[in-house]
Amino acid sequence: PLVGRTAEGLRLRAAARAGGFDLIVTHLPYVAAWMSDLVGDDAGGARRLAFAFNFTDVPGGAQAVRMKRSFARIDRFTVFSTLERDLYARRFDIAPEKIDLALWGANPPIEAPDPRAIAEPYVVALGGEARDYATFAEAARLSPQTTFVAITRPWSLEGVTLPPNLRHFVNLPWAQAWSLVHHAEIAVVPLRDDLAPNGMVTFVGGMHLGKAQIVTRSAGLADYAIDGETALIVPPREPASLHAALERLLSDPALAAKIGARAQAFAAERCSEAATIAYFKDFLDRTFPD
Repeated sequence: PLVGRTAEGLRLRAAARAGGFDLIVTHLPYVAAWMSDLVGDDAGGARRLAFAFNFTDVPGGAQAVRMKRSFARIDRFTVFSTLERDLYARRFDIAPEKIDLALWGANPPIEAPDPRAIAEPYVVALGGEARDYATFAEAARLSPQTTFVAITRPWSLEGVTLPPNLRHFVNLPWAQAWSLVHHAEIAVVPLRDDLAPNGMVTFVGGMHLGKAQIVTRSAGLADYAIDGETALIVPPREPASLHAALERLLSDPALAAKIGARAQAFAAERCSEAATIAYFKDFLDRTFPD
């Protein structure tokens, strides 16, 4: 893969320097840095856009210094949260006006769910980036009568002792994983701290499915999760608060339905593929007005 990627990168560099492109778009920040270094200062007049400029762990030290030099060649950046715009501007000395905010946009994760696989009502958590499954497990321990389901990467629950009522699935196919979310009573996005710039993909997917969700209070989700409107928000690393929020929704189906419906409407309007296409159209109109 590295050889092939390098060969294609060198072809892109040659084409760019020959004036073959008006715009170079990269996806994710490490690719943006790599391509910036490979193409160098001479991109043949092409503008550069670093789309999906999102880190799970923001680099520091010498790596941040190197990336600062790489990102200085890039014209614009697209992030999915206000937190990221402010954080990356400071960390990499990027002018804030060069960073666009475009909420994560995607179609619903599934068109129709698979048949229900777990007969009893259950609470689900899906995802692996910057997650806090220790708190999720402790909340499950506080609700022994309720089934909990975690759908994770292999290492996500390392060091976490699972209570008997928590079922753990690893590396499920996309449709199977999201079908489990669809059939759940409540979905949870447990994040490790209140500055994690992660969870948008899972949260927006749940919004599209009309799920009532509980999320860790995090500046990274502040543009999406509105307490009492599109989600219930709980403090980080507080199992008792997560337990209380779960009990509130499980005991009040009308509230859960209202939150799910409002979240679904929010996602349909602001977190769709159509919204992302509209962002790119606006970007192109601004960048190439003629």
